[in-house]
Amino acid sequence: MKTQSEKWFEDYCANSGITCQRIPAENNKTPDYEITIDGQWIIVEVKEISRNKDEQESDLLLSERGYGSVLSHIPGNRARKKITGSSAQIKAPTCGIYPSILGIVTK
Repeated sequence: MKTQSEKWFEDYCANSGITCQRIPAENNKTPDYEITIDGQWIIVEVKEISRNKDEQESDLLLSERGYGSVLSHIPGNRARKKITGSSAQIKAPTCGIYPSILGIVTK
């Protein structure tokens, strides 16, 4: 099942005239899409970051009292984990020859 972020990515490609094909999922992790721009083949992995329970509680505190709670002292920690976790997934099919893109969308 597609995530909301994958639907947004497909809509963006369609509206921008970018050829976009979903890569069939296999037993091992595969990237999400192959796109072609000006004849250049590019691998794309789309990751979605949703608000977790702690962030939702912080949002509630923010709306109630004007400030939330500190959730991390390391900026970009959740995005960094997505990048690290996706590295092998998008490197393997490119064979070091083709460019790749990791798109991270927060919702």
